[in-house]
Amino acid sequence: MEDLFIKLLNMSITAGWLILAVLCVRFFFRRMPKWVCCLLWGMVALRLVMPFSIESAFSLLPGVAPVRETTVEQDHFLMHVPSIDSKLPFVEQTINPMLRETFSYEETDSAAPWQVITGIAAYVWAAGIVLLLLFAVGSMVRLHLLVQEAVQDQDNVYLCDAVKSPFLLGVVRPKIYLPSALTEKEMEYILAHERAHLRRRDYLWKLLGYILLCIYWFNPLCVLAYLLLCKDIELACDEKVIREMSLSDKKEYSRVLLSCAAQRRYVFVCPVAFGEVGVKDRVKAVLNYRKTAGWVMGIALVVCAVVMVCFLTNPSKEYRIKITIPAGNSYGFCYSDEEISPKRSTLTIAKGGSLGDAEVILLPVEFGEETASDDPIPVTAVAPAKIKAEKGVWYKIGVNLQNPATRDMDVYVTVSGVEVRITSGNRDENSIVLEKEALQSIEVSQETADHQNAEPNKEQMNEEQGNPEAAAYLKVYMITENDSVTIPLSLSQEQVSAILSEERKQLGNGYGFIASLWIDGEEEYFTENSVPQTVVDLAVEKCGYLFASPASLQSPIKEARLDCNWLKEPICLGKEKLPQLEKILKGAEQIGVGDCGYGAVLTLTLENGERMTLYKGTDDCGSIVFGSWGGYSISSQADQAFWEMFGLGKTAKDRREN
Repeated sequence: MEDLFIKLLNMSITAGWLILAVLCVRFFFRRMPKWVCCLLWGMVALRLVMPFSIESAFSLLPGVAPVRETTVEQDHFLMHVPSIDSKLPFVEQTINPMLRETFSYEETDSAAPWQVITGIAAYVWAAGIVLLLLFAVGSMVRLHLLVQEAVQDQDNVYLCDAVKSPFLLGVVRPKIYLPSALTEKEMEYILAHERAHLRRRDYLWKLLGYILLCIYWFNPLCVLAYLLLCKDIELACDEKVIREMSLSDKKEYSRVLLSCAAQRRYVFVCPVAFGEVGVKDRVKAVLNYRKTAGWVMGIALVVCAVVMVCFLTNPSKEYRIKITIPAGNSYGFCYSDEEISPKRSTLTIAKGGSLGDAEVILLPVEFGEETASDDPIPVTAVAPAKIKAEKGVWYKIGVNLQNPATRDMDVYVTVSGVEVRITSGNRDENSIVLEKEALQSIEVSQETADHQNAEPNKEQMNEEQGNPEAAAYLKVYMITENDSVTIPLSLSQEQVSAILSEERKQLGNGYGFIASLWIDGEEEYFTENSVPQTVVDLAVEKCGYLFASPASLQSPIKEARLDCNWLKEPICLGKEKLPQLEKILKGAEQIGVGDCGYGAVLTLTLENGERMTLYKGTDDCGSIVFGSWGGYSISSQADQAFWEMFGLGKTAKDRREN
């Protein structure tokens, strides 16, 4: 039920923008026919009942899901931590960080605060629906009891002594109920009004409005919309009745309207009553009524069309495309696994996540009449890239960072107005040729291309491994307390054959791993998601590669020692704080290794005799490396608690000053 409530909350917020637009139209275009206002409220109802809508480049809505149950922190999704999607920098920089701080929680907690709040809100919402439905049913039952002695006068018109004010009652075959004491002239005016309601099916529209009110009662704008709908229905009906009346008839009609309103005793929820709402404004509108000019009608219809296009359609959906930058990459563009196909001739690509200032480009993977621009286009935090592309053709998005990547990292771009698919694995020969030609055409410079295709420096390899004649190398990447290191290993032909022929597998238990294979100047990367067994064996046997994760803490911590590059002596943690440390480490979440300055070494001794070495990020990002490359992160609160339990400052600046 919580998910349904959040869904309806988002739908009501989205419809709220349309309600505000309708309010503006009612205020600035008061001379337009009132049936146009009813048409606008019909658009609001359509927005509230439609779980989806067509996309439009003219949509003025900031988003279709303003309230999200997840947020992103350092490119990692935090479940049950809300965020606001408004496309406004103020919200992104101010409100969302406050929400993350307020609703953060530990993995060991029984429930997240956001889950508790939404659970309570969902039950309150359901209770409100029940109360409003009971009130409506009670009102209808009371009215039926009131008119059970009514006598039929003509067709569907009934007279009743207990009725003080005329109204329309029923849904399938609605009946008109009138007071018995009405004069013939008064009855003529009232019947004209009620029959206008019947022809316009106002009793159905009002019933639909009340049902939507029961569902969206928690949104004040929806409540206001229902009240104004009831008023506009009556005004539109009055306009229909008095269109051909003389001034004297209008005055008499107004007198009857006031008389019936003065005698009305009940608040009718579903029926359409003659003197039900806004009687004062209705009398003024009747006496001041003038036929609508043709140009006013034309403007009203144009305004309706603009409101419909701008607020009844959804903005183009944005996709968050991930691009992996391999460790050691410094040779140019890296491309997304996903392929995109533009719906328009121009694409807008914006930075996202940890992507800094960079260049982006489109790589066509299919033939088309035209191709995308071969020139890279810069993208910054304030200046998204606009790239010309051919509709219907599939492309990959390429990113070239300004600064070479020193560690394996994932960056993100956001793009809208496209279709997205996973990389096709069976493209035809022409597509492959086109891709190769495009790759050659987008090299930033010959120097970059030469660097990309250059073989490793053999003198340097001689110093590192004593084998300058080896044609194949395996580079293993590992984290130390100072920085990442690359350990090169020369490979025999048998080892190369084994690596190339073995089926790649995914390492389990949240382990991190990265290595690269050099063969004749070409480099291929292996990560924990896809790695041959021979590569893993060589890393462990030759480099001492360690695989570890929070799940490796299968025994309680017996001793913990922290050594930082700015401390003279290591700090040993007191036994009373070991359970707290264990809780923090077990709550770490895998995010990948980042550039966090791992200047602290945490050595753990477990009660079962095992020893573990962890590298802690010394800035304020809460990063921890388990083993040789297992990138994890803890929350900002846990990060502060970690440093405080060792007697160090809360922030990186405090720690270095102390």
